[in-house]
Amino acid sequence: MIIVKAKNMTKFMAAKFINLDPDFKQYIKTEIQVLQTLKHPNIMRILDDIYLKQASSIDEFDKVIIISELAEESLEDFIQRKKNAGEMITEEEVLKIFI
Repeated sequence: MIIVKAKNMTKFMAAKFINLDPDFKQYIKTEIQVLQTLKHPNIMRILDDIYLKQASSIDEFDKVIIISELAEESLEDFIQRKKNAGEMITEEEVLKIFI
């Protein structure tokens, strides 16, 4: 994954490059379509998907780039930050993360 920022955007985004296994191309396409429909404050939205193909391939895509929102902090980083500060995770914080 790399972090990108478009010229006309104010926020950074994540770009994930995926090699498409021939046996799972349709599965990946379907999974991306499903993920694009999810709307939840704790789920990073997929903003775009870009399919790439090699010059030698006429019809077959062999890579996809998924552009998504970039999380400010991962759950792992949040837990580690609380642990390092000697703080317990509050009930309110748990509810905010998981509900």
